[in-house]
Parts: sequence; C-alpha cells; structure tokens
Amino acid sequence: MSTSTTRKGRTTRKRADKPTFIEETRRQQFLEIGVRLFRELGYEKASLARIAREAGVSKGVVLYHFSGKAELGKAVLRQVLRGYSDFLRERTDVRETAKAKILQIPSASLEYVAAHREDYAIYVDVIGCFGGLEEKREFAAWVSQRTREMLVALIRQGQEEGEIGPVNAAALADVIQGALDGLMELYAVDPESVDLETAGAVLASMIEGELSRS
Repeated sequence: MSTSTTRKGRTTRKRADKPTFIEETRRQQFLEIGVRLFRELGYEKASLARIAREAGVSKGVVLYHFSGKAELGKAVLRQVLRGYSDFLRERTDVRETAKAKILQIPSASLEYVAAHREDYAIYVDVIGCFGGLEEKREFAAWVSQRTREMLVALIRQGQEEGEIGPVNAAALADVIQGALDGLMELYAVDPESVDLETAGAVLASMIEGELSRS
C-alpha cells in the first residue's frame, strides 16, 4: 500500500492506488454514517469528528479516505444519486419502446423522490455548502449529465424508429429535466406545496404532445 504525507504530518493514500477490500469496506461505512448524519443534523453540523466517533475510529482514519468534508459530501451525494439513477433505469427498462420509456420518466422520478425525500433533501443541502460557485456548477452538471444523456438517447432512438417527431432532442431533454428537478427540489424542501402525482401526469401529457408533433 502506497502512502504520502501532508505538511501537517497526516498520512493519506495516494489517489492512484487501488483500494483494498478492507479500505473499500471502511470507506462505505463512513459514507453510510455520513448519509445518516447529514439527514439528522444537516451538512454543516455533521462534522468529520462526529463521523469518526460514530465509526469508532480517529478523525485521521476518515481523512485517510477523504481529503476533507467536501470530498466526503460529494461521495455521499454520488451514493444517493446512484440510487435514483438505478431506480429510474429499472422503471424504464420494463417499457418496450423509446417513447414509452420517456413517458415513464416523470412518474418514476417523482415516485422516487416521494419515497426518498430525505435523500433528495441531502442533495439540496450538501450541494449548497461545499466549494465555490464554479465547483457547485461543475458538480450540478455532473449530476444532471447521466439523466440528460439517457433522455437525449431515447428521444433520438424514437426518432430513428419513427415514433417520435422531429423535435430538438437536446432542448426537450433539458426541459424535461428542468421540470423534474424543480418539482423534486420543491417537494424535498416543502412536501405539502406540490401534488407530485398530478404534476407528473400533467408533465407526461405535455411531453407526449411534444413527442407526437410531426
């Protein structure tokens, strides 16, 4: 195992090293504790020292796996968002056509946030707390990239198969994702302010109309 030492004398694993099974297990433990504490306390109050104490290790052990709280926060967000991405693909994969898959996305996305509101609230909280404006923008772009790419690919597939009209795939994907992001964020911070089921049905109807234009 290769290590390096910082100016403060703290030992960290070099990023190029492949983590061992034990290291992966420990890292996952910190992520799970981080998710729980971010839910309970919020990002600002969930300190690395508290995470280390919950794991029964020193803070230095946490810093061996994560360079700081911001890196841990990003890793927590990636874990939370992977759950959403996996759910979305599971719900769309059962549909046979590209158009049917696209029309499934609004209800699937809103169903997920209804069942995992606290996880989406973590995203809203954490992304607003780390780094500068440019770093936040870059991470937000990374978050949206996978879903947007899936939407664009499905729209273009439907066009090739003749079931979707000559709509601008990239623009429509942006509109769909923007609408869903807004609804999901609103529900996460104020669940009483939005009827997800009705909003999802309205959005799907609007999308179907756009997809059917000749």
